[in-house]
Amino acid sequence: MPQCFQLFKKGSTEPENLNKVDEELCKLTGDEIDPKYYCRNWFDLIGWNIAVNGLQLGSKELRDKIGQIDTDNGNKMLSTKILPYLEDNYSSVSFYERKK
Repeated sequence: MPQCFQLFKKGSTEPENLNKVDEELCKLTGDEIDPKYYCRNWFDLIGWNIAVNGLQLGSKELRDKIGQIDTDNGNKMLSTKILPYLEDNYSSVSFYERKK
């Protein structure tokens, strides 16, 4: 089972710094950058589903899962702005990492 994920700017072979992605998402949503928490919990909700469930950006399964989370929370920002932005600009990979 995967446990980690990385995002790659479309056309790049280097993983993007997730804090930089968060800054982009804050700009997109108009939120202030928080030194402790990611914008609208995207890392904990979208990132977790990529890492742990192995779902890919652009997949129907990830869209459905995030849409359900948004419906349950009454906040549509993840499914209407953040996820489409990530899908348009990034690709994702999930992997298992074991340190000895």
